[in-house]
Amino acid sequence: MFFANYCLKSFKGHCAACHSNPECYQRIMENGILAGRSAIKKYRPHIIGAALAILLFVAVQCFTTAFNRHTRKERDLENLKGQVRLLEQNKREQTQKRQALAHVKAFIHRAKTLGLERHKWEHYDVNIEERVYFYEAMRILTQTANSESCYFNPISLNIKKVEGLDPTASGPPQASTGSGNDPQGEDLLLSLKGTFVVRKK
Repeated sequence: MFFANYCLKSFKGHCAACHSNPECYQRIMENGILAGRSAIKKYRPHIIGAALAILLFVAVQCFTTAFNRHTRKERDLENLKGQVRLLEQNKREQTQKRQALAHVKAFIHRAKTLGLERHKWEHYDVNIEERVYFYEAMRILTQTANSESCYFNPISLNIKKVEGLDPTASGPPQASTGSGNDPQGEDLLLSLKGTFVVRKK
C-alpha cells in the first residue's frame, strides 16, 4: 500500500481511466515499487543508523538498569554483613558478661562459705609500747600470725635495743615488774600498732 500510494501521488496528473484499467494500474504499481526501492536504497544508511542508535540507546538503558540493580544488591549485602558482625560482637560481649557474672557469683558463694562477711568478724585494736625481753617480743610477734579464724592487720612496728641487761646474771631472764624504774633484764623497746580481726563463733 505504501508503494501504491507513492505511485498514485507520483502519477497524479494521469487520467482517471488508469484507475479502472488493470494494465495501467499494474504498471503504476510496478513503477511505485521501483520508486519505493530506490527511495529505500537512498535512505538506507540513515535508516540503519537510526536503528543502530535506537538499539544502542536500549542497550545502554538495560546496562544502566542492571548496573544500578547490582550496585543496590551489593550495598544491601554489605549492610547485612555489617549487621551480622554487630550481632556477633554483641553475642560475644553478652557471653563474656555472663561468664564474668558467673565468676562473681562463684566468688561470693565461696566467700560466704569461708565466712568472709563483715558481720561475722570482730575488730580489736592493738597498741603496745613497752620494754620487753627478746623472747617476749618473739612471742608477741608470733601471736600476730594469721590463721583461719584470726587475722592481724599491722599498722606500725618499731623495735629498739635498749641497755639494762645484767651480763653476769645466770638462768632465764625474769619478767619486768612494769614499774619502769628498774630496766635490768629488759633489752628491747617494742612498739606495735594494728588491728586483730577475729571470726565470731
